[in-house]
Amino acid sequence: MSLIDALRRALERAQRRIWVRVIASIVVIAAGLLIFGRAAWQGQAFIDRFLEVRDALVSDEAHVWAVDLLENGRAEIGGAFIELDPSIGENLITPEGEIRSVDELVAVMMAPLQPANVPSWLWKEPSVAWGMAAAAITTGLVAVWTGLIPLLVLLGVPAGLASWGLWLLGASEGALALSTAAVLLVLFHALTRMLMLGMELIGPAGAVAATVLRESGRSRVALAFVITLLILLPLLPLSLDTGAPLRHQVQSLLDRSLSLTFAMVAVMTMALGCSTIAFDIRDRHIWHLVSKPLGTHSYLAGKWLGVISLNAVVLIIGSTFAAAWTGYLRWSPPPDAMNSAADIAIVSDEILTAHAERTPDYPELDENEIRNRVEAILREDPEYAQYTDSVPPPRLVRVLREEVRDEYGMDQRRAESILNQSVDPWKSVTFSGLGDVREQLLSASGESLNLRLRFRLYGGSSDEHQRRLVGIAINGQLENGRAGAFIPTVRQQIMISPRAIREDGTLEVTFVNLTHWPVPAGINWQPADLRAITEAPPQRAPFAIVWEAQDIELLYPAGGFLGTYTRAMVVQWVKLAALSAVACFMATFLSFPVACLASLTILAGAALGPFLSQALGFFTPPPLQAVEGVGQTISWALDSFIRTIASTLVYLLGSFGEFTPIERVIQGRVIDWAMVGRSVLQLGLFWCGPLLLTGWWILRNRQLALYSGDS
Repeated sequence: MSLIDALRRALERAQRRIWVRVIASIVVIAAGLLIFGRAAWQGQAFIDRFLEVRDALVSDEAHVWAVDLLENGRAEIGGAFIELDPSIGENLITPEGEIRSVDELVAVMMAPLQPANVPSWLWKEPSVAWGMAAAAITTGLVAVWTGLIPLLVLLGVPAGLASWGLWLLGASEGALALSTAAVLLVLFHALTRMLMLGMELIGPAGAVAATVLRESGRSRVALAFVITLLILLPLLPLSLDTGAPLRHQVQSLLDRSLSLTFAMVAVMTMALGCSTIAFDIRDRHIWHLVSKPLGTHSYLAGKWLGVISLNAVVLIIGSTFAAAWTGYLRWSPPPDAMNSAADIAIVSDEILTAHAERTPDYPELDENEIRNRVEAILREDPEYAQYTDSVPPPRLVRVLREEVRDEYGMDQRRAESILNQSVDPWKSVTFSGLGDVREQLLSASGESLNLRLRFRLYGGSSDEHQRRLVGIAINGQLENGRAGAFIPTVRQQIMISPRAIREDGTLEVTFVNLTHWPVPAGINWQPADLRAITEAPPQRAPFAIVWEAQDIELLYPAGGFLGTYTRAMVVQWVKLAALSAVACFMATFLSFPVACLASLTILAGAALGPFLSQALGFFTPPPLQAVEGVGQTISWALDSFIRTIASTLVYLLGSFGEFTPIERVIQGRVIDWAMVGRSVLQLGLFWCGPLLLTGWWILRNRQLALYSGDS
C-alpha cells in the first residue's frame, strides 16, 4: 500500500468522526473570514472614511480644514487626524484656502490609509469580497460535510506548497494558476455532491440524475473534459497581452474563458448524454431498470436532468472564474499597460455597465406608393415592354416590389456628396421612445450619464486605412455640429448628452457628408459650422456616404454587469439543455459513436444557423420562367433542392444560433429577462419537449431486453 493510499484511508476514517468535521468547519470559516472577510471589512471602513473626508471638504466649512492642512499639514476630520505634505498641499490648495480639486486632494490624503497586505481588487469592492467569503465558506463546509476532507488535504496541501514555492521563485502567475486550478477542482466536487444530495430527494427521476452525476466523477468520458477545462481556465490569463489596453484584456479574457467553457461543456454534453443511455442499452444495465417500477419517462427525464445538472456545475465554475478574473483585472491593471487609469474608467463605463440599444426609425413606403413605383417601372423600362398590354407574372411583381423597397431603404441611408446638386449633402435619422431614457439618465445618482452613438460608415473604396471628414449634428442644428474623421468599415462612437432628447422622446441625428474637405491633423470631433463647410469649394474628390440599417445605433446605460452576466449564463445553460435533449434522444435508438456523430452534426448546424440564413439571401435560384434548356433546368432543380434543405435547417436549428449572450456580455449590452424567456420558450420548450417525448416513445416501444435462455 502506497503512502498516499494509506493517508487517504486514514483521512476517510477520521472524517467519519463528528469532532473532526467540526474542527475542519471552524478552520474553513476562519480561513474564509481572514482572507476575504477581513478584506471586505477593511475596504468598507476605508471607503466610509474616504466619503466622510470628501463630504467634509465640499461642505461650507471646507476652507477651515483647507487652511489647517496648508499651515499645519494635518486636520481633524470626523474625530481623526488626516495628514498632508505641505509641499503637495501648495499645489492643491490656494493661499486663501480654496481647494482646486477636491477629488485629487482626498485621494492624496487617503493614499497612506489604504488597507495594507490586502489585494486592491478585493477591498475596493467590499460586496464582491463578502460574496467570495460566503462562497468560499459554503464550498468548504459542503466539502467537509459531504466527505471531501481527503480531497481537501491531498489536493490542497501539495497545491499550496507548490504555489508557495513558485511564488518564492518569482513565478507569481504560475503560482496563481496552480492554486486556481486546485480551487476549481474542489469547487467542482463540492457542487456535484450538493446536487447529488438534492436530486435524491425528488423521486425516481432525481435518483437517476444523481446516478448520472455520481458516474460523471468516475467516467473517463466526462472527467476528461472537466479536468481539461479546469486546467486550461487558469492558464488563460497567462495568454493575455499585458501591453494591450485594459479594456482589450478584459474583453479577451471574457471571450476566451466563456467561449472555452461553453465549447468544452457542449462537447462533453454530447458525449455524456449519448454514453449514459447508449451504454446502458449496450451493456444491458437497462434490463435491471425497466424490470423495476421505474417508468421509461422517469428514466429518460432523469438522464437528461443529470446531464443538465452537470452542465450547470461546470458552467458555474467557468463563469465564476471569468467574473473573478475580470474583477482582478479591473482593479489591478498590469504596470506596463497603457493609460491604465483611463482604461479602468472605460472598462467600468462600457464593459461592466450593461447598455440597451436603439436603432433609428426609418420611414417605409405605403402600399399605394409601392404599387405606383412598380407600375412606373413596368411602363417606362424597355425591358418590360411586353407587359404593356398584358398582366405581368406575379413572380416578377414580387421581385420588383422588393427592388423598390430596397432602393427606397438605401436612399434613407445615404448622404450624397456636394457633387449631387439635386439633394442636400446630409441625411437624418430619428430615434424615438427616449422620453423615459432621458429622465432616467438625468436623475441617475444626481449626475447626467451620456448616450453613446455608434456608427459604421462606408464610401468610396471603403478602405479602412483612409480617413475622411464627416459631420454630425443633433436635432438639425447644422451650425452647431461636430466634425471629425471617420474610417470606412470601422465602428466609431461619440457621446451625446441626454438633454438633447426632445420633450416628445425623439432624437434626430444628421450625418453631413464632408468628404470634399481635408481632415485636419489630429482632429477629434471638434465643434464646427457644418453648413458652412458644405458650401465651401471641394478640396478633395468627394464620394457618397452610406451605411447599413444595423450600423447606426444609440446605446445608453440600462443596468449593472452582474445582472446581465447572470442572465447570460442562464441563456447559455438553456442552450446546453437543448443539446442535452438532442444527445439523449439520439442515444435512444443509435449506438454511441453514431449518436455522437449525429449530435455533433446538429450542434454544428445549429451554430451555423445565422450564417446560413444570411447566405441564403444571396443564394436564390432564378425564376422558373427564365430557365431555358435541359442543363439549366437540372441546375435550377438542384439549386432549389439545396435551398429547400438549407431553409429547413435554418427553420429548425436557427433559433440556437440567434442567442449570443457571450457576445453581448463582451460588448457591454444588456440581456433582459425577455431574452431569457425567449430562450426558454424556443429552446427549452420547442427543442427539449418534442425530443424528449419522441425519445420516450422510442424507449417505450423498443425491444430493450431479449432473454435467450442461457445469457
